[in-house]
Amino acid sequence: MTHNRPGHTRRQFLTHTVGATAGIYGILHWRQPPAVAQQRELSMLSWNHFVPASDVELKKQAERFGRQHGVKVRIDFIAAPQIAMKLAAEVQTQSGHDLVLFRDLEADLHQHLTLTVTDLCDELGKKHGGWWGFARQADVIDGEWKAVPWFYVSGCITYREDYFTQVDEPAPDTYDDLLRAGRKLKKSGHPIGFAISQCSDSNSTIYPILWCYGASIVAEDGKTITINSPQTIAAVEYVKTLYQECMEPEVLSWDDSSNNRFILSGKGSWTRNAISIYEAARQKNPEQAKHINHTIPLKGPVRRLGITPAWSLGIWKFSKNQELAKDFLRFLFEPEQQNAFIEAASGFNQPFLKAYDEHPVWSGDPKLKALIGFANWSALSGWPGPPTRGAPLVFNSYILPNMCAKAVGGMPTKEAVAWAEQEIKKVYEGA
Repeated sequence: MTHNRPGHTRRQFLTHTVGATAGIYGILHWRQPPAVAQQRELSMLSWNHFVPASDVELKKQAERFGRQHGVKVRIDFIAAPQIAMKLAAEVQTQSGHDLVLFRDLEADLHQHLTLTVTDLCDELGKKHGGWWGFARQADVIDGEWKAVPWFYVSGCITYREDYFTQVDEPAPDTYDDLLRAGRKLKKSGHPIGFAISQCSDSNSTIYPILWCYGASIVAEDGKTITINSPQTIAAVEYVKTLYQECMEPEVLSWDDSSNNRFILSGKGSWTRNAISIYEAARQKNPEQAKHINHTIPLKGPVRRLGITPAWSLGIWKFSKNQELAKDFLRFLFEPEQQNAFIEAASGFNQPFLKAYDEHPVWSGDPKLKALIGFANWSALSGWPGPPTRGAPLVFNSYILPNMCAKAVGGMPTKEAVAWAEQEIKKVYEGA
């Protein structure tokens, strides 16, 4: 029990007690360090680049932007095949990164949840020489930009000059040239090769063969399925002949790195791949790199056209840092950053903005000159149609590689094509 001292009223006691408590609180409050405001963070989802120096450079640029704007920029790198699953998870939870990476036509899959960035794309295009046409095929949906085209990867032809010389053949310019030379090269112990399996590189080789034979999966309206045609049957027959006479069975189980290993092992003579093979040889086997060269896509009976992997950056509508994300994209496309990004990947990263197309990294190396203007021969998997949900779903389902695998495995070509038609229709109907 508390007793008031003599001579103190209850009011005096309360006054003294409250005053003392306030004094103690004041001391404690004075000793407590001031609260520090949490630093704002901008997050970005990207892929593990095939040229690791590119990721190193991107992280440096993110740190520099962060210092300039007083924010932290976090970039998470994951394997490319995991990107689609990660995007789906973020859509499901309506949370995740501010900026996300889309491949090819994936912006269409998520168009309702990504910020419209037409103003930013118009601004960047005016400032840096305009966009290559197939950038719009990737990211313009119903007249609006739904993602910012970041860079494309020239799907060039990589081949060994010395092996072709040994069989008295020039670099192939047409698919007929490739078949003629491929027969000789396999006999000499240096077969040609490309994946006929469930991987992106297989798609990226087989789609152009169909296009160059006059076939496609869909018409210009983006709706009419056109895969079951005499042109497709001719293209699949050509793939069967190449497989039987110019390649080895291992291509039926290749992944996206197999064609790199195929050429770098010294065994392979020809494949469709970006310049990462050449860059790896330059770093680890310069003598071998002297014999590696590149060409533009081959010409078929109807046209010359290649599929070109394209990477874009989208901003989620549920991002809390939308304007900051736009500022970061502006920063990435400035010449200082963009040129460093091109150089870090030794020319692997090609901006969709025309002003950067003749960077010295390509014009200064005779082995890379085929990449200048490569966008002229480039299309995405939904060609000749506009961006649709169906096209990337067909691509990611590996329907065309499976069609060709069935045919080379013994299924009659017409049956394999009819199977592909049904699978593509199911995808487009459910998209």
